[in-house]
Amino acid sequence: MDIIKIKDLKKYYINGDITVKAVDGIDLSIKENEFIAIVGKSGSGKTTFLNLLSGIEKPDTGSVIISGKNISSMSMDEKAIFRRREIGIVFQSYNLVSTLSVKDNIILPFYLDKRKPDMNFVSEIMRFLSIEEKADFMPHSLSGGEKQRVAIARAMAIKPSIILADEPTGNLDSSMSKDVMNMIKIMSEKYSQTIIMVTHDESIAQFADRIIKIKDGKIVREETFKSKI
Repeated sequence: MDIIKIKDLKKYYINGDITVKAVDGIDLSIKENEFIAIVGKSGSGKTTFLNLLSGIEKPDTGSVIISGKNISSMSMDEKAIFRRREIGIVFQSYNLVSTLSVKDNIILPFYLDKRKPDMNFVSEIMRFLSIEEKADFMPHSLSGGEKQRVAIARAMAIKPSIILADEPTGNLDSSMSKDVMNMIKIMSEKYSQTIIMVTHDESIAQFADRIIKIKDGKIVREETFKSKI
């Protein structure tokens, strides 16, 4: 069953006399529990595409249907609420709040949404990611790999049906990148989540079930690839 349906999605930027076609007429369907890797060089449009999926940016034309809801037609407030409840986002730069502890960073989306977190579930995720002993640490005292695991835990804690990951291993060395990808893969299977990951690294993309290559805002290649952990 398709959880995401994208139709004729376009996003153009005007810079003087130049029109940049960041996303240029993408059609795509993504099934429940599928792990998708979006690959492409810098400037290919992959991050803009991810921002359109999350509702952070509004398309010029086309639609993004998630679980039967057209997020493209939602107001900014409706999109924010939808993201907090349905979509977990893992940012390349972690986006941790420096003045909050690890635990408080993980449960921050619940405070923003005025909901009570499931602390048993949060503890389970922290144990799985081996950061439970870091619960009271501040972000500045963590390694890059630990910060990334906190970011993953925050995305997972709301029990989203969809995880969007923007270059989740971009700031990590090759060994830590593999560890983080193993965690994302195992957790997505354990909690039956759909993953859409943006990466420029073809080796990281091979953890996915399907690879979609973007160039100049268009899909130029699709490949099914069953990953090996």
